[in-house]
Amino acid sequence: MKQLIRFILVGLFNTAFGYGIIFFCMYALRMTPEMSNILGYAISLGVSYLLHKKITFESDRQHRTEAIRFLVVFAISYAVNLLLLVLLVHAIQLNKGVSQVFAGAAYVSVSFLLNKFYVFKTSTRAANT
Repeated sequence: MKQLIRFILVGLFNTAFGYGIIFFCMYALRMTPEMSNILGYAISLGVSYLLHKKITFESDRQHRTEAIRFLVVFAISYAVNLLLLVLLVHAIQLNKGVSQVFAGAAYVSVSFLLNKFYVFKTSTRAANT
């Protein structure tokens, strides 16, 4: 339960950070929703890995192994995110801000499950929480 709470808190921080970048790029810099999304996720990726490694899963494993797995999980989660964003903005023509939120929710769901059961599954300290 503690791990889930930490995941949610870290996720909230990182989500606010990422959306801050996305909406700044989209509205202040007038970038496309897709480009804003790509930039926001790219910048927050490193922050996300470090926070989840240290705070959420308290991992003591080597960075290399986890980082590679984390990138695989990110790629899968982000593909789901971007695909949903494009579908919502262009096919359904939903508001681009609302579309970012729905796409982000899909990303978070896929990311948590894959991080918990694939990336950080054998962390010794996290397994005890």
